[in-house]
Amino acid sequence: MYSSAQSRFLILPLVLALQIFEGAFVEGQIGTGTLLGTIRDQESLLQKGAEITLTRLKTNEVFLSLTKTDGGYRFDGVPVGTYEIRVRLSGFRTAVCKGVLLQLGQTVRQDFLLMPGDQDQVDFTDALSIQLEANSAELGEVIGRKKLEDLPLNSRDFTQLAALAPGTTPASSTSSVSSALGNIRVQGMRERDNVTYVDGALFPRFSNFKPSTDALQEFEVKTGLYGADYGIRPGGQIVTVTRSGGNDFHGNLFWFHRNDNLDARNFFEREKQEFKRNQLGATLGGPIQIPGLLDGHDHAWFFISYQLESIREIRPLTAVVPTKTERQGVFSTSLKDPVTGKPFPNNTIPQNRIDVVARKLLAFWPLPNTLGPLNFTSPDSFAPYDNPQFISRIDFKNSEQSRWSGRFAWNSGPYMSIMPFSTFSSTQPLLAFGQSIGNTRTLAGGLTNVASFHWTRRPLQATPSNPKPQVALDLGIPQLLASEVDRSGVPTVEVQGFNSIGDMTIMGPSVTGNWQVKDQISIQRGTHSLKAGVEFRQHYFFINMQSRSRFDFFDRYTGQALADFLLGYPARSTIGGESYRANMHQNSIYLFLQDDWNLSSKLTLTLGLRYEGRLPWKDKRGFVVNFDPQAGGLSSPPLDLELDGGQTGRFAKGISLVSWKKSEAFLPRLGLAYRVGSKSVLRSGFGIYGNEPDVSMLYQLARSPREGAIRFTFNAPLDTPSLHLSAPFPEDLATSAVPTIYGLENPLPLSSTHVWGLSLQHKFSSLMMLDLGYLGSHTANQLDTVSLNDATPGVGDRQIRRPFPAYQSIHMPMADADQTSPLIPIPASVSPRWSGCSVRRASSL
Repeated sequence: MYSSAQSRFLILPLVLALQIFEGAFVEGQIGTGTLLGTIRDQESLLQKGAEITLTRLKTNEVFLSLTKTDGGYRFDGVPVGTYEIRVRLSGFRTAVCKGVLLQLGQTVRQDFLLMPGDQDQVDFTDALSIQLEANSAELGEVIGRKKLEDLPLNSRDFTQLAALAPGTTPASSTSSVSSALGNIRVQGMRERDNVTYVDGALFPRFSNFKPSTDALQEFEVKTGLYGADYGIRPGGQIVTVTRSGGNDFHGNLFWFHRNDNLDARNFFEREKQEFKRNQLGATLGGPIQIPGLLDGHDHAWFFISYQLESIREIRPLTAVVPTKTERQGVFSTSLKDPVTGKPFPNNTIPQNRIDVVARKLLAFWPLPNTLGPLNFTSPDSFAPYDNPQFISRIDFKNSEQSRWSGRFAWNSGPYMSIMPFSTFSSTQPLLAFGQSIGNTRTLAGGLTNVASFHWTRRPLQATPSNPKPQVALDLGIPQLLASEVDRSGVPTVEVQGFNSIGDMTIMGPSVTGNWQVKDQISIQRGTHSLKAGVEFRQHYFFINMQSRSRFDFFDRYTGQALADFLLGYPARSTIGGESYRANMHQNSIYLFLQDDWNLSSKLTLTLGLRYEGRLPWKDKRGFVVNFDPQAGGLSSPPLDLELDGGQTGRFAKGISLVSWKKSEAFLPRLGLAYRVGSKSVLRSGFGIYGNEPDVSMLYQLARSPREGAIRFTFNAPLDTPSLHLSAPFPEDLATSAVPTIYGLENPLPLSSTHVWGLSLQHKFSSLMMLDLGYLGSHTANQLDTVSLNDATPGVGDRQIRRPFPAYQSIHMPMADADQTSPLIPIPASVSPRWSGCSVRRASSL
């Protein structure tokens, strides 16, 4: 057995890499809260110089403090957990409060009344089960470990509990937004307006990373009026903390199984469908023990978690496919011959007129197997789903003033595209990585500093799950052999009124993630609790994807879209090739200053100011351009003349593509909490919260065409079929082919949401409390995608009637996007609503 000093010396090489970052890192406390209170005697006189000992029961960590002249004590940056508070003062009996639960982001008040006597005499009390939020106007809900363990959760998805917080609603099942965390709407905001943190690390919304319930200590949903230390987006702030080890070894093995053999038949299904789900794994935590080298009791702990989710499911999808007679060119309604202008006899296309390429593509539609308009039901619509996950964490207390924490997470949940025709279904591995390193240190003068470094990354390599390289050769379309994406499978074919066919639309790599460096410092000075912080963040994404060629058929020439297809007359064809290419990054710096001012024992005023400085988006490699509606064209940076005289289409790298109006970056926060008697608290507040474009909007820039990499769209006239499947991209029509343009408003106004609210908390007993509140918001410069190039009504060539005739569609996210013109402002919406009414009752949960 080695001494504490020897153990720390032995573990030093393990954390040396962490130590070099100390003092340089940068916002937000990771999995911590604040404990405070006042010490009085029998006559309610405030007592100075009382010794406060705070002990974390799980790890036996000890924190020390002395009361000030106002009789108050305060512990900032304290890890979440259950504590014992011991108060000692000469001439008084020792007071001990057991079971003080500190949850994520909470400020817990525990006051003491000292009785005269000998210090060796001890007065024991138990902490209150429910406490009033008397020091902050913030609205939110903390879901602790006990609820995570005991409440039943379908698929063991802890985010379902987030929807139980007042002011939240589950996102609709038809929502197009796919998020690994936070599939909820908070106070009426969109789910894309939420921000999710795992141990302080900001995970990309499309990361598909969702920590196992067994790996979480607790999580908090901040629903409104949160302080200046949080921001980036105006929706919910979903803050999660992973579990840490303790002085005792604890672990578990688990297996959750669901089998359709134990389920009842769905009322709307003719028969039960196959469904098998297994979720199995293990956790282990405790002191780091290296025999003969290290005993980690009281200063070094570990925790690891592994979970595998495996689903085998068949959910039949329905579709509309051509009937047997339609495949032979026989229809029930009149058909016009586009060549002669006369009807086809007997509504039948002669066999010698059916296009040879159309015959080959027709084989990819299966025959009908179901009666009714939806005449096809897939028997095997779902692919296997396997999602392994690993999380590890180490906590190390290297001195009484310093504590380190490190966490690594890995996830490999697949990205699935399930089609009614299983040959076109696709499953792609979607990895997610995340790493966090943090240090909490008590400095001279009562300063508490929390520094951390975070890195998240989500790589995706889209490749065909079921490649069909022979198809492109067999179709006999030479242009399909020009690009790799078209050589790998079936092109996309859209026939109006029928389900489309085609292999995975895009191929190639896509990587997105964040680098974050944070630092926050806090101090108590008299009645002021001050904290300030800074965060540097780099948001990046790399994408280099190709899109498959596409053919669209409408009822334009014959009166039947399928008949147009059989004749080989597309109304529109888009050539395959490069569709996304960018290596973009954007740096941001966030600063905040906040003062929690205790004006009296009843009134706390929170004054905060946040600055969100977002630098312009840039492309490191010079592939990206933007669109300028005022200039009527692409706002291209200068060409990089070092690259073959600019003939490669490469633009000068590092040019600013999208910038922000910096005057809108200051975001004030104001909160008020007033005790109305001993059992009620009235809270009110106001704040301005910024927003930024979603990643999917930024991808728009990566789709803008550049020289040598333009995906042209060929449009046939309304009355004459000039395109043919055998030659869908004719050179003689190249001058009429126009590209589709994507861009982003520049400079971009900062979308801001003004939030105000009023709430009342009343405690009926130590086990029950009522929380009634109202919240209103006003949003300006909300971003959404609009189309700028729709043709005006009229006759003749539609392209000429477009505002920008040189282009096809123009899609741009713009501020206040529901306006008909990007130059016509509209008033922002005001949306008052109830923040929620909840009754909380303490129980075993």
